[in-house]
This record gives sequence, structure tokens and C-alpha cells, in this order.
Amino acid sequence: MTEVLMFLGVFSFLLFGLATGILCLRSTWTVNWT
Repeated sequence: MTEVLMFLGVFSFLLFGLATGILCLRSTWTVNWT
């Protein structure tokens, strides 16, 4: 059970990091395009 919780924690952390990275890239792209 602990391993499953650890896997879920790491997965959610990676997903959150990926989402924030994409948002940052999109914001910088919009700033550059204008």
C-alpha cells in the first residue's frame, strides 16, 4: 500500500510540474507573439 501511495504522489507531482511548465511556456509564447 505504501508503494502505491508513493507512486501516486510522484505521478501527481510530475503531472503538476508538467502542467505548470506548459502554462509557463504558453504564457511566454503569447508574450513573444504580441
